[in-house]
Amino acid sequence: MGIDPTTSAKCLRCHAPPATADPAGSHRVEDGVSCEHCHGPSEFWLGAHFQRDWASKRGQYLTRWFHDLWDFVARAETCASCHVTIDHEIVAAGHPALQSEIVAYSAVMKHWNDLDRLPTGTFSPDPSLWAIGQIVGLRITVKMISQRAGRTDFQAIGDYSHFTDKQCYQCHHKLIEDAVRQALGHYEMVDIITQIVFPESRGELDRLWTDLTTALPDSADETQRQSERLEQWLVPQERRLSEHVLDQVTTRRLLDRITSSGNRLKTIELNDHTSLIDKSSVTRIDNIGEPWWYTTGPPEQTIMAIEALCEPAFPGRCAAGPGGIEPELREILNAVDDRLHYRPDQFGNALNSIRAKLFH
Repeated sequence: MGIDPTTSAKCLRCHAPPATADPAGSHRVEDGVSCEHCHGPSEFWLGAHFQRDWASKRGQYLTRWFHDLWDFVARAETCASCHVTIDHEIVAAGHPALQSEIVAYSAVMKHWNDLDRLPTGTFSPDPSLWAIGQIVGLRITVKMISQRAGRTDFQAIGDYSHFTDKQCYQCHHKLIEDAVRQALGHYEMVDIITQIVFPESRGELDRLWTDLTTALPDSADETQRQSERLEQWLVPQERRLSEHVLDQVTTRRLLDRITSSGNRLKTIELNDHTSLIDKSSVTRIDNIGEPWWYTTGPPEQTIMAIEALCEPAFPGRCAAGPGGIEPELREILNAVDDRLHYRPDQFGNALNSIRAKLFH
């Protein structure tokens, strides 16, 4: 692309968000992602954050640039700003597809306990966080579809020699379709959430999604219009869900529906139209109607959903040991691990086995 990833905002926006420039300060770009990327400039709250009475006084710091992420919608939006949204030219240049599931991502760097704000003995907040993360993920990916549909210079063809020499990816990643697959993963989960939690709204969700996918092949303008309609519909659903705490019974119903969807989900596969270029590790597209990777979609989101929901729904039955589902989780992960050779039958069989262990 002709850019330096150590200085370009296209890369640093997520990999090393800049703090306020201070020649006398200790922060450097090389530090990577800092607390401030999620919580805002820390000049007025960092010291107070270490005090024992921080929890009771945190509210007063909200006006001093502290971003409070106790709110699940705000947290999901913050995470999605990097883990869902990505510059289209970076994708065209070969950046891996993104996937987002907020419970799993939070666990990687968690330095708080969501139960601290809830009464003792309260059911796990993870299912509620997972559900909100899926709706926010769908909204952000639908917005990405809209943005890409309105562009005609997806890969800046002509600007960079890497693209004009007709090597690498032949400049045909089909970025709109890539965004649709990413959105589809979240849509399948949101559809299940809606079925269980807000069944009266499922028909409207289905109509809006169908209108969007119907417009995709024919009109960029109509694609943008339908994307905006779905975006607008999802916003109040996020708030509505944030006021509806998911209990263990509801979590089990969600997991029941997710694990019973294998026969349908396993048909969402990537046809292998790829081959390796001689003396190169780059994949060439023989059929440019397919991206060179199997992008994040329903199978990946299904696996992450099981991992997020299983322990709250069935404590002690989601790991190794008698009756545990760890062997089946390994099997289902192997089925999607190689994105160029997705194995739908293996995926479906493993999902059915997980369901059998949990619900029979």
